[in-house]
Amino acid sequence: MAKGTFGERLKRERELREVSLNEIASATRIAAKFLEALENEQWNKLPGGVFGHGFVRSIARYLGLNEEDLLSEYDMARSEASAPAASKPEQRIPSPPKWIPAVAVSHAAPRKNLLRW
Repeated sequence: MAKGTFGERLKRERELREVSLNEIASATRIAAKFLEALENEQWNKLPGGVFGHGFVRSIARYLGLNEEDLLSEYDMARSEASAPAASKPEQRIPSPPKWIPAVAVSHAAPRKNLLRW
């Protein structure tokens, strides 16, 4: 999905039904600033978690759109906007030096002899 497609569709559907932002805001109880952020795809201005999905569902219901289709478009637009984090090189725990077992064996032998006395 190209950038702007979700927000543009949302705005177009709202305008086709001649619904103002204030009207949909009062009907859905979603702040107008969040509706504008959705239409402009300004994801950083939206609350996180399940709120975005709830907003999209409420808007879809109010406008008479298919909720699942609109949610899919929303998820796709959000995933395209979030750039993948730069992968860190894997930091492995270093293996113990190979001489440690030899030292353990050499220290165990004298103790064994001390117990015989």
